[in-house]
Amino acid sequence: MRRTLPLLAALLTGASGLAWAQDRPLVSPTRDVTITYKVLGRDGVPPMNMSHGAASGLMRIDMTEMGGFAIIDRKRQRSTMVMERMRVYMEVSAANDPKGQSPIGPAGMPEDNATFTRKGTDTVAGESCVVWDVASPLGDGVACVTADGAMLRYRTKGGEGLEATKVAYGPLPADHFTVPAGFQKMDMPAMGGGAGAPQTR
Repeated sequence: MRRTLPLLAALLTGASGLAWAQDRPLVSPTRDVTITYKVLGRDGVPPMNMSHGAASGLMRIDMTEMGGFAIIDRKRQRSTMVMERMRVYMEVSAANDPKGQSPIGPAGMPEDNATFTRKGTDTVAGESCVVWDVASPLGDGVACVTADGAMLRYRTKGGEGLEATKVAYGPLPADHFTVPAGFQKMDMPAMGGGAGAPQTR
């Protein structure tokens, strides 16, 4: 899981800076969509599915290596990590994640000062998208975004990132973005030395 989360942060960095100016990509999808991504620049990391709920603004990231999924709420700067095998979940926010290990840590915060430069067009996973250079204090990269706001590719200057291999549009039920019933909440471990094992309640 630790290998994947910084990668998600990089993706969200590239997707930040919403379309407040005319010549910026719309990167919050206007339709429900599930995208399968392959990981770029890292060996041994399995593909992942990322679902976007247009009405709620929530994202769900299914990751095989963590045995569960993450629900990302960028508006509230909060994520919920759900471990299905253990039937537990853990809530993470910017306030209790100072080191930025979660998908909504500092590297994933919306950045008002991110700048975008249109570079052309491309086709990824059978979908047309516009290519943008992204410049940010947290790192530069290149993104390819559809007209309806689906991020199909994001590659950092170092060559890491995500690229879509399948794009599926269609309604997603509300419970797709919720913790399953009966799961126990697991408290975040205390930060700093001497922290014990996470406790369920």
